[in-house]
Amino acid sequence: MNSLKQLLSQGDLRSIGQSNYVVSIIDNQHTFDELFQLIYDSDRKIVMRAADALEKLSVTHPHYLSPHKKDLIVGLSQAENKELKW
Repeated sequence: MNSLKQLLSQGDLRSIGQSNYVVSIIDNQHTFDELFQLIYDSDRKIVMRAADALEKLSVTHPHYLSPHKKDLIVGLSQAENKELKW
């Protein structure tokens, strides 16, 4: 299986790339945590798509976000990346 970062890096900023596929393969807390770490990546495209996938996953699996509550409140309020702020 391709890494999550590789899957999210395909295409350009005008598309969501493979983010819907990434959503379909996240099936546990560990892989969700790996995806969450990608919101700190230096590539805006990966950050945008990771955030998109995290939002979609949190609708059906809100408990996956629990370990990241502090990061969401503190870290994202300081985000410089406009794609993440959206």
